[in-house]
Amino acid sequence: MAELEICANRAVDLSGEATGIKELDQALQRRGLAVRAESTAIDALRARVNVRDPKAVAAFNARLKRNQAAIENYRREAEARNAIARKSDVHRAEFGVQCTGRPYDLADLDKLPAPARAALAAISNPTSVPVVETGTAPLAGSTSGAFGMGASRRTATSENEIANLRKAADAGDKEAQFTLGQRYNYGKGLPRDPVKAFDYYVKAADQGQLLAALMVSVMLERGADVPADPDRALVYLRKAAEGGYSGAQQNLALWYENTSRDRDRLSQAFAWMFKAANANDAGSEPQLILAEYYRDGTGTRRNPAEAIAWMTKAANQGYRPAQLELGEALRDGKGTARAPVAALTWFLLAAGMTKVDAAAGCTRLIM
Repeated sequence: MAELEICANRAVDLSGEATGIKELDQALQRRGLAVRAESTAIDALRARVNVRDPKAVAAFNARLKRNQAAIENYRREAEARNAIARKSDVHRAEFGVQCTGRPYDLADLDKLPAPARAALAAISNPTSVPVVETGTAPLAGSTSGAFGMGASRRTATSENEIANLRKAADAGDKEAQFTLGQRYNYGKGLPRDPVKAFDYYVKAADQGQLLAALMVSVMLERGADVPADPDRALVYLRKAAEGGYSGAQQNLALWYENTSRDRDRLSQAFAWMFKAANANDAGSEPQLILAEYYRDGTGTRRNPAEAIAWMTKAANQGYRPAQLELGEALRDGKGTARAPVAALTWFLLAAGMTKVDAAAGCTRLIM
């Protein structure tokens, strides 16, 4: 049992590391898009600056300097992210050596807290497998109470489950269609087949399964496993967003911000991000993006107080990019009263993900 607890705790840590890296990747993507857009704007402006106007030249140089600083900061964040990812790869390899392939009794597994059980299941693909007792042979198709990490997934139970899923999907059950799509897409109990996954996603999406619609949109947009079709991707993205799925609403907002050529694209981006941030299933990321929209006046009037309120809401959910940005706002007094002690607290909370920025923020405050 002690060894099982150690492995479960390591699985929880790996799950947290993966979540942190994903959050950092999302933040880096937003910053990278912003830096790229600003660089493009500066290049276009360069030829139009009146070199005989000292004020215009000074303004251009100041903008160029700010963008160069933003690029350098982006590079530092990317280096920090890569260092964290390399360390996580080492931890995952250690877990594979020390924990994968070890059998555990289901009675002991049930004693673990639910989060530890879930993390262990997610990282090791556990299944119930037959165990042959000394001097006896297992009954055909039977399973025992052993828990085999990394064991074969093709058990009688899983085969029956797949058969039942197929039957329900063929009968038009949209949830069964979506589940089969997931299994084919990620190779869960079935050989990975993105084309079959896509077909099942489409069937489910056409019946109103919102997450399936989002998956169709993502696959068509990326064009990695199926031919890219941005126009069709947008149709399914709208279907999911208009159905009320917050993840799709967030993606649609970012599409308006970064891709659309509509005249009112930024106001549309704000409207969809506002819906995503206020949804019942809203995550902290759309809340932080909405805060940035209020702070920068993207698609709406600048409202520093609202920006701080939404930033705080996301930070209080443990979203580290929000904690970092809130710390910066409190440190510099942007949109709120300057509060160095509170800023230091948020920097320390955020330090687990973006150590370079958090350490720099703490150092400035201490000095």
